[in-house]
Amino acid sequence: MYHEKIGVFTDPDGDKIIFQGSANETAYALLPDFNFESINVFQSWRPQFTEHFEPYVSGFEKLWNNATKDTLVIGFPKASKDKLITIARRAPKLLTTTVEIGLDKEATLEFDEELPCDSPEVPKYLGGDEFSIREHQRLALESWKSSDLHGVMALATGAGKTITAIYGAVKIFEATKKLFVVIAVPYQSLADQWVEILTKFKIYPVKCYVSSALWVEQFTQKTALYNDGSLNFVCAVVVNATLQSANFQAIIRTVPSTNFLWIGDECHHHSSENLLKALPKNANMRLSCPRRLKMPWNDANSKLLGYYGPIVSSYSLAQALADGVLTPYKYYPILVDLTEAESAEYEELSVKIAQAAAAAQGGVPDPDSNEGLKLLLIKRARILGKAENKPILLKQLLADKAPQPLSLFTAVTGA
Repeated sequence: MYHEKIGVFTDPDGDKIIFQGSANETAYALLPDFNFESINVFQSWRPQFTEHFEPYVSGFEKLWNNATKDTLVIGFPKASKDKLITIARRAPKLLTTTVEIGLDKEATLEFDEELPCDSPEVPKYLGGDEFSIREHQRLALESWKSSDLHGVMALATGAGKTITAIYGAVKIFEATKKLFVVIAVPYQSLADQWVEILTKFKIYPVKCYVSSALWVEQFTQKTALYNDGSLNFVCAVVVNATLQSANFQAIIRTVPSTNFLWIGDECHHHSSENLLKALPKNANMRLSCPRRLKMPWNDANSKLLGYYGPIVSSYSLAQALADGVLTPYKYYPILVDLTEAESAEYEELSVKIAQAAAAAQGGVPDPDSNEGLKLLLIKRARILGKAENKPILLKQLLADKAPQPLSLFTAVTGA
C-alpha cells in the first residue's frame, strides 16, 4: 500500500515549495482534540534545506514518471474523476471564485461556476415584489436593539417574524463584519422553511438535522475557521432534538460570545428543563419568536424570559389584519359531531388531562414542560382532527357546488 504524502508546487520561475507529511483538511486533522498530525515544508530558494527536500523532489519525479521500482502509476479513473467533480461543484466555496482541479498528467479541469457561499445581503426583490421591511418589523428590531439585542418578538403568524429575524442578522453583519448565527426550531419542516428563506438573503446555513453524518464535520470545520478568523460569517439551523446532542453542544461551546447571535423560533418549546439547559450561555445576542402571543408565564416560562430577555414587541392578528399585512378572509365554521366511540375516548382523555393539570405545580400547567400532559393533549387533538364525520359532511356541502378558486378548508379543533 502506498501511503506516503508528498507534494511539490512549482511557479513559472522554477521555484518550488515541497511538503512531506500529513496535510489532511478534515476536522479530525485540523482540530487539536482528534488526530495527531505533522508536516514538513521546504522552500527550494533556501539552499540550506537542499539535503532535506531534494530526496522528496527526486522521489516524486520518479513516481510521476512511473520509474519507481515495484510501484505502478496509472491515470485517474474516469468514474472517480466524475465523482470528484460532482462533489466539488456542490461544496461551499470559501475563498476563490475559480476552481482548478489537477486530474492527471494529460488533463486539467477548469470551471468558474458560481458555488454557494455566504455573502449576506438584503435582497432587492422577494416573492416577485420589491423588498422593504414593514413598519411593524422595523419597530420590533429597533425595540430589540434598545434592549441590548436581547428579547422576545411576539409577532402574529404571517406577520413576517422569520424575515424580520434574518433581516436583523444581515444588518448586524453589515455593521460588525463578523457574525455567528444559530437558529433553533422544533421541527424539520420548519427548519427547511428557514433554510429556503435564508438563501434569499444569500445565506447558506449548515443544516444540523436528520443524520449527524451530514452536518457534524461541516459544522465543526466552519466553526474552527470562524474561530481562527478565516471565516467572518457562519450560519446553522438546528432542530431541538439535535440542539441537545453532545456533538452540537461541544461545537457551539467553542464559539466566542462576541458576535454570537442565537435565534429561537417557537421558543415556548425551550421552557422544558432539558432544552433550557441546552441554550448556549455564550451567545451575547438572543432573539426569540414564540408562536403563542398569549402565554401562561408560569415559573418555567419566567426562566425562558430570563434567558431571552423581555417581550420587546407584540403584534397581534387583529393589528396585522387592520394594517393589511395579512390577506383578509371570511370565516364560515361548520360544526361536526363526534361519533359515540370518539366522544367516549375524548371524555376519557379530558378526565386524565384534568387530573394532570390538578397535579401540576406552579399555577397554570405548561404542556411544553410537562411531557405527560403534552402527550394527552396531542392524543385528544387527534380525535378532533381525524373525526370520521368531517369528510362525510364536506362531501355533502360540495355536492351541488362547482369548483371555485381561492377556497380554503381547514380543520379547527375545539371542544
